[in-house]
Amino acid sequence: MTILFLLTFVLGGDPPSALAPSFENYLAAQTALANDDLATAKAEMAKLSQSLAAVDAKSLSESQMATWTSVSKDLLAQTQTANQASDIAVLRQAFGPISKAMVALAEQGRPEGVNKFFCPMALGHGAHWLAKGDEVLNPYYGASMLHCGAKQNF
Repeated sequence: MTILFLLTFVLGGDPPSALAPSFENYLAAQTALANDDLATAKAEMAKLSQSLAAVDAKSLSESQMATWTSVSKDLLAQTQTANQASDIAVLRQAFGPISKAMVALAEQGRPEGVNKFFCPMALGHGAHWLAKGDEVLNPYYGASMLHCGAKQNF
């Protein structure tokens, strides 16, 4: 069960944006992948796809709008790929480009308490992700290398 929470943006003290539900779904999917929970990760990816499709781009800040315009089409396509994943390895592959886009959006206004992480081994070339808190919980490897990676500055 996903617990809904209000996201407060820390850059510029902005109120929660139209992207808040998408960040919530992304973060829930990240947690599920770190926990090796395919069913929950797929469910959250489906919710992410829906929340992204519902974003009112006109309500975004100018910087968010520019980033949204550049990433939204591919981001939506990747969430659809993730929704169709038959195993967790395929879902983790799709999570890489989703994370790249979500990191770009977070750089324009991120939820309070959300940090950026990087694992140099993920996806064969290294990959970022967003997560709540400071603990490294790697969604690309789950239990096999849960703490592989490091927190990075935005």
